[in-house]
Amino acid sequence: MIAMLAIVGAHFSSLSQNTASFSFEHQPFDLTKFMMQSLFAPTGQLGVTLLFMISSWFLCLEHVSLKRASLKAWLLERQVLCYSICLFAITTLTTKQASISLMLSSFFPSSTNMWWYVTSYLQFLFLWPFLTQGLRALSKRNHAMLIVLSLAFFSIQPLVLGYALDTLPGITRFVVIYIIIAFIRWYRPRFLLSKKCSYAMLAFGITLNLLSVYVMDILGEFLNEPVTGGRIASIPLSPITLSIALGLLLICSRMHFTSRVVNVLSSGTFAVYLIHVYPSVRQLLWEHLFPVGEWYRSPWLFPYAFGVIILITLFGILIDILIRQPLFAITIDRHKGRLFNRLFDLAHTWQVRLSEHRSRNSNPEGPKE
Repeated sequence: MIAMLAIVGAHFSSLSQNTASFSFEHQPFDLTKFMMQSLFAPTGQLGVTLLFMISSWFLCLEHVSLKRASLKAWLLERQVLCYSICLFAITTLTTKQASISLMLSSFFPSSTNMWWYVTSYLQFLFLWPFLTQGLRALSKRNHAMLIVLSLAFFSIQPLVLGYALDTLPGITRFVVIYIIIAFIRWYRPRFLLSKKCSYAMLAFGITLNLLSVYVMDILGEFLNEPVTGGRIASIPLSPITLSIALGLLLICSRMHFTSRVVNVLSSGTFAVYLIHVYPSVRQLLWEHLFPVGEWYRSPWLFPYAFGVIILITLFGILIDILIRQPLFAITIDRHKGRLFNRLFDLAHTWQVRLSEHRSRNSNPEGPKE
């Protein structure tokens, strides 16, 4: 839930900017701009990183197989298709924004990268069994060296080269994060798992974020150039994002509590992402209902911002809990995974038969008498 709130917060500050009338880059540097960018600029990458870290925390301890990975992809794709097709139908009936490209994206959301996180996560799932087996074959020392090299190439280098790798593919980000989390879960290094280290990483990330925003904004004022202070924090796999996300994850991993309410609400958080990022919904939310430009100079800006973020999050969760989950429960989830198992077993049977057929045809006949 924290990760999804962070993602919605980032979209509030970035997508709600109507470039025709309002942009953070063109606002004079003051306390409001500094606080907005410090609070919301890193939260998009922070939410994505934290969300995938949580998935990796459990994935790296599961029994891995291509069938298990395919089942996870199958179950995720059902939910994604449900929302993409339903949202397209609502868009078609209520607005004039429906188009051929939107229709194709809605019926093939993962293939067309409608939600980049979904596409990248599905790609990762099919790599997951092989990646895990490869990492298991490494020694602890070589695994640690792989983390160092990955961070050097995909975290430090983009920062040094001035965002040269700002468009790092999602699958690459997920692989790097999985390598880190797998090392922590498998070898449980005392230094990283200590309470002091967790809070130190969190404090380091927050401090670095505040400093980067301040320096970038001051630099923009000095050069008289429009610069977004949170630009460094929004780089994928930036030290800021990784430090805060990993610190939060390790702190929360030591907290032991159970709450039925939290579990129920958490089960619907992914729907928040699918709904509020859908093109027509995104335009409705950020250009018509909740544009930040109208509130930027208001003393109620931050209560308004947090209220909007919580409202959108709760709305998406309630839609999933009250509509999608009951609908699935009485239809395709009555025998969850049974159709997939039948199709997978059928495909495996045909693969074995085809292999046997090729093997028989490739064997040379013995000499005739």
